[in-house]
Amino acid sequence: MKTHKFLFNLTLILGTMISISSYSWLSVWMGLEINLISFIPMILDTTMTSSTESSIKYFISQSMASTMLLMSIITMTMNFYPTFISQSMASTMMLTTSMMMKLGMPPIHLWFIQVIEGISWKNMFILMTWQKFAPMVILTYSMSYQSKIILIIIMYSAIISSISGLNQTKLPKILAFSSINHISWMISSMLVNELIWLIYFLIYSINSLSITIMFKQSNSFFIYQLMNFLAKEPENKFILSFNLFSLGGLPPLLGFFPKWLTIQFLMPLNLQFLTFTLTMSTLITLFFYLRICFLLMLTQSSSMNWKVKKIKSLSLNRLLMAWINFLQPQQCYW
Repeated sequence: MKTHKFLFNLTLILGTMISISSYSWLSVWMGLEINLISFIPMILDTTMTSSTESSIKYFISQSMASTMLLMSIITMTMNFYPTFISQSMASTMMLTTSMMMKLGMPPIHLWFIQVIEGISWKNMFILMTWQKFAPMVILTYSMSYQSKIILIIIMYSAIISSISGLNQTKLPKILAFSSINHISWMISSMLVNELIWLIYFLIYSINSLSITIMFKQSNSFFIYQLMNFLAKEPENKFILSFNLFSLGGLPPLLGFFPKWLTIQFLMPLNLQFLTFTLTMSTLITLFFYLRICFLLMLTQSSSMNWKVKKIKSLSLNRLLMAWINFLQPQQCYW
C-alpha cells in the first residue's frame, strides 16, 4: 500500500512538471492527464464514504476541462499562420475557460466546493495548492491577449468567494472559498510579476499546510468540533489564531507580505479598481477567520490550570508554522 502511495505521489509531481516544462501543447495536455490519473486514487479513502462521490465529481470536471483544452489545441493546429497561432480568439477563449474550470474559479467552482467536502485534509491540501500550480502556469499563456476578460474573472472570483463563505460553518468550505480568493490574488500577481506569484504561492502553501495539519490532528470538519478540541487543548488556540490570521492576510503577519507586493505592482498600472476589489474581498474573508478565532477564545477550557508540561506537548511543526509567520522583513512595508 505504501508503494502505491509513493507511486501515485511520484506520478502526480511528474505530471505537473511535464505540463509546465513542455514546449508542445500535446505534452502539456498529457501532463495534466497524468496528474489527473494519479490524484484520483489518492482521493479514494476507505474510511470516508464520501470520497468515492468526490473522486467521480473531480474526474468529470477535470475531464470536461481537458476536453476543452484538447479542442483548443486542435483549433491552434488548424491555424495556417504559425506565427500567430496563440492569437486565435477561439482557441484562447477555450484555453482560458478550461484552466478556469481546473482551478475551480467562479462561475465554474461548484465542483471544487463539493469535492473539498468529501476528501481528507491531506488531499484537501494537495487540491488547494499543488493541483493549482500547472493550470495557473498554463493560464499565463493567454493572459496577454485576454487581459480585460482576465480582470473581470479575477474581480468576479474575489467577490463571489468572499460573499459565499460568510454563512459557512464547515471548515473545508471556508478554506475552499478562501482558496478561490487567494487564486484571484495569485492570478493578479502573475499579470505583473511572475516572481511575486511564486512568492505568494509558496507562502500560501506554508500557511495552508500548517492549518490543515492542525485540523487533521484535531479531526475537525465543523467549527463546533474545533471548539470542542481546543477546549481540551487550549494551548493550541494561540497558534491556530496566528495561522488563520496569516492566511487571511492580516498585517504584519507573513500572509500579508505577498498581498502588499501585489498591490505595489498593481497601482502603477492604473489598476486601482482591481486593487480595491481584491482588498475589500480580503477583508470579508478575514472576517471568516476572525469569527472562528473569536469563538475559540470564548471557548472555556476543560482544565482551568494550565501546566507547563502541556506547553511542552505542543508538536514541533505547529510551533514552527506559527513562528514562520513572523519571519518576514517588516521594514519592507515602509
